[in-house]
Amino acid sequence: MRKKILYFVLGFLCFLISQPLLRLPLLQKLQQTTGFTLAYIMNPVLIGVLIALTAGIFEETFRYLFKLFFLKPDKCEISQPIIFGLGHGISEVCMILLPALAMVR
Repeated sequence: MRKKILYFVLGFLCFLISQPLLRLPLLQKLQQTTGFTLAYIMNPVLIGVLIALTAGIFEETFRYLFKLFFLKPDKCEISQPIIFGLGHGISEVCMILLPALAMVR
């Protein structure tokens, strides 16, 4: 049971480190530049695709690093990636839905 909780927490931390702690501050710094604002005005679809691509790159890179250093794939149970993914997904839902629910009240 402890291992399953650890897998869940690692998934949760993986998302928190890759998105709110690293990627989003980098995007906020980028948005403050004139070049980015101009590029966004001229090509909003392209910039939107690039922003979505950065989300995937950051998430998959950190999943790989967590798998490499914390989750031993050669000793993996079938439930390990599922529980890790649940932790990752629930942290993403918390980041998106909790602020939205707080605004409703």
